[in-house]
Amino acid sequence: LPVFARILYQEIIERFHYDDIKEKLVEHLKQTGTPERLVIAFLRRLSARFSEAVVKESLALIHCAQYGLTLEDLRALVRDPRVDELTYMLNLEFRVDNLARMTFYHRYFIDAICNQFCLNEAFVRQCRLKIFDLFAAKKPNGASVLEAAHQLFSLGDRHRMFSYLADFKTASILFAGSPYQDAEGDADPYRVLQITSIFPDRTPLLNQWRKQKIGKENLLWLAV
Repeated sequence: LPVFARILYQEIIERFHYDDIKEKLVEHLKQTGTPERLVIAFLRRLSARFSEAVVKESLALIHCAQYGLTLEDLRALVRDPRVDELTYMLNLEFRVDNLARMTFYHRYFIDAICNQFCLNEAFVRQCRLKIFDLFAAKKPNGASVLEAAHQLFSLGDRHRMFSYLADFKTASILFAGSPYQDAEGDADPYRVLQITSIFPDRTPLLNQWRKQKIGKENLLWLAV
């Protein structure tokens, strides 16, 4: 179903009684006559039900995650039992990948989340740091390393990025890992090239990798 119809259906079953549904639905559509306004009204209703703090943090975290978050990730980040019911109510708006990570895919939702919850740079930075800390603390694999590295890239944190990528195990997984696999997958040099573009000069990082004897074939194209 289109996003307008999906949200309207949820509004009907949550808010309106059968006896007066026609009258109230007409009034509701007058107030929220476009998909954008309907999404915003839906987010405000969620905020009233679960608290604005829980909704804001949960949706901003999912939005900031490069490859999405699992429900387990979200529980660890928000630490509020209401995230389970919140994600259940948003179930139709998520794209879920093979690792059960949730991302928003419809531009109306993405735009509404940005405009309602992500205008404060300090708050967004805090979200990204929380995501980095969570994934950096996980057992390293292609998915966790790439998510953590992308958060540092988005933060523009060169110092922490260098420390993170200079680690032999992290670098080895970065070259071989795929964000769509728990274990190591096919190498994706373009993704590594994008992440390391945070450095004006990659030479110090390349020298560090050479000392750790990461395969020369992995470094030739990166040195360009």
